[in-house]
Amino acid sequence: GAAMIALAYLTPRYPNPFGIGVLHGLQVAAAAVVLQAVVVMARTLAVGPIKAGMAIGAATGLVVAHGPLAQVVTLAAGAVIGLILLREPAPEAGDDPVSEALSPTPAIVALCLFAVLLGLLPFLAALTQDPDIGLASVLYRTGALVFGGGHAVLPLLQNEIVNRGWIGQEQFLAGYGAVQALPGPLFSFAGFVGAETGGWRSGLVALAAIFLPGLLLVAGVLPFWDRLKGQPAARAAVGGVNAVVVGVLAAALWNPVLTETVRKPTDWALVAAAYVFLAVAKLPPWLVVAGFALAAGLLRR
Repeated sequence: GAAMIALAYLTPRYPNPFGIGVLHGLQVAAAAVVLQAVVVMARTLAVGPIKAGMAIGAATGLVVAHGPLAQVVTLAAGAVIGLILLREPAPEAGDDPVSEALSPTPAIVALCLFAVLLGLLPFLAALTQDPDIGLASVLYRTGALVFGGGHAVLPLLQNEIVNRGWIGQEQFLAGYGAVQALPGPLFSFAGFVGAETGGWRSGLVALAAIFLPGLLLVAGVLPFWDRLKGQPAARAAVGGVNAVVVGVLAAALWNPVLTETVRKPTDWALVAAAYVFLAVAKLPPWLVVAGFALAAGLLRR
């Protein structure tokens, strides 16, 4: 998180050809990483004709219809379709002594706090017009809606942050590429987004806001997890949401990742090369990101 906040201070200070090349190299690396994520997620979350069809349908719909509302509707539709088409008997599971021993009272408090913040923050942001509260509202909602892995944060944040004009598309994709080179969760990308919009304090606000809903949900669901994971309806709904998440990320791969990164035919070759280094050569993401950023910077000099 601290490294991503620091990056936000560094990126605007290099308007020279080398700096522009570095930004483009980060965008290329981001495109390759997202492509790899789509492939990996499709192999695990969109297996079978029903789930694959849901993923393709979600991707097609979101290429046509953009915006956070379209993504929320897509996720909800995935849950409903999963309930209808993906019901299957749950495997027998033994009792989890950890979840069984937890008291439900703190869990209910955590779930109530999660719901209250989800509804209250947009109201406070509109009432106060405070930039940090507005940022917290957007990042909290994003953290609450992410399913299927950290890469799913990309389309949600892109629609919420870039479309509002808070940061530019190039800076957004460059930061997303840079976060692949760092250890830790992809949610730390929020620190870059917050610092780009309002400095290091906003970066800290963004980090707290995007991590908080997940922490509250874990605390709220854990005592009931042993029973919940055995419910066919819950498994079907989650399976449907995970399938459409593959389509959500695939749509984001096309727009904005590829549409903003690929400006000439050689860019296709660069994205393909970065993907080969990641998926075939199995090089660590940090090495691919750093290598392409440096190489693109030197080629622009």
